[in-house]
Amino acid sequence: MTEEEAASYIGRTIHYGENSVQLLEATCNNPIYETEVVTAGDFLTSNRFPLNSLEIDSPSVELLRVECASVRYGVGLGVIKKDETTGYISWDGAYFLITKQ
Repeated sequence: MTEEEAASYIGRTIHYGENSVQLLEATCNNPIYETEVVTAGDFLTSNRFPLNSLEIDSPSVELLRVECASVRYGVGLGVIKKDETTGYISWDGAYFLITKQ
């Protein structure tokens, strides 16, 4: 992803609701939310970079995945939870900080 492409995602909104998820370019109806807690070591093994590179300095992290029959791939279907109000989503090799509003 180029810097220009990454900049086009800044300031955009993804809405996570009980009955739908409004992604940037698609809507997921009847989403199934799944969470998993992984250790920092397992995160490093799976992602090939440490949690502290995302300013997450804990021994584990919660990952949120959205399962959706109507959308197979999309920005926001996976979230790395930093704390109660912030997290990261990844797309095409870039990681974007997201905030809960």
